[in-house]
Amino acid sequence: MRWSSAGVAGWHGDYPLAERRARDLAAAEPNSRYWQAQFTELIGSVAGAQGKLAEAEEKFRASASLHEARGALDLYLTKMAKLAQFDLRYHNRPSDALAIVSEALAKHPLASIDPGDRPYPQLAITYALAGQPDEAQRLMSEYAHTVPLGVQKGDPDRLIAAGEISAARGRFAEAVSAFQASREENMCATCGAFELAQAYTKLGHADSALAHYEQYLATGGTFRVMADASYLAASYQRLGELYEAKGDRKQAVDNYEKLVALWKNADPELQPIVKDAHARIARLSGEH
Repeated sequence: MRWSSAGVAGWHGDYPLAERRARDLAAAEPNSRYWQAQFTELIGSVAGAQGKLAEAEEKFRASASLHEARGALDLYLTKMAKLAQFDLRYHNRPSDALAIVSEALAKHPLASIDPGDRPYPQLAITYALAGQPDEAQRLMSEYAHTVPLGVQKGDPDRLIAAGEISAARGRFAEAVSAFQASREENMCATCGAFELAQAYTKLGHADSALAHYEQYLATGGTFRVMADASYLAASYQRLGELYEAKGDRKQAVDNYEKLVALWKNADPELQPIVKDAHARIARLSGEH
């Protein structure tokens, strides 16, 4: 109940309350590395959503280390892969992101983990996002031959991986099909929506992209804040751009204002984006 209440607060954008509830959980479970890891990741997600990248990355790495310390090496590799994806989305330095994954796999190779627990899809997603679709596909081929079929069928991340591989190869129509299939299989209401919006943008289908960004924002979830760390600000920014291109100044300004409010205390490296949003608000508000 504490964990869910913290997640709900984060979903509603009440980040101070989410952090307080997460800390209450940590205080209630001082001897559980699992809950300490969960608490630490949620705090990192809250920081990431607000553009505090250094704090978020430190917390994500700490959460992964707690899973490693308790022997959950599958979760350790998963969290390190997601750290690399977070790093990629904000810094766009593929070599740095891949170094994170390489370091983790050097410590704990996939072969040292039970086949049913190996996080092939998350690793493949990372390689695809980093511009290495061939390595991502190699991992997914190994996944298909190694992981029990029942585990594969219950893992919608395999479809996200397929979509990201297609996108990395410029096959955006294929990516749309894979992302849509992942949404149909996944109990996570928001999963795949942001990826679909990106793919539709690449295809030049602005209205479809807009609809999926809006769907992401409109769909609640107990732990949506975990995704918001990567997607919330980007959704506001891209919706602002899409509405601006359509000539809908009111909706464009609304989304740019939400971005500015969200990132008012963001790290210095993100302030040029905030400054640009301010400039767009001023220009659009002054047009008649």
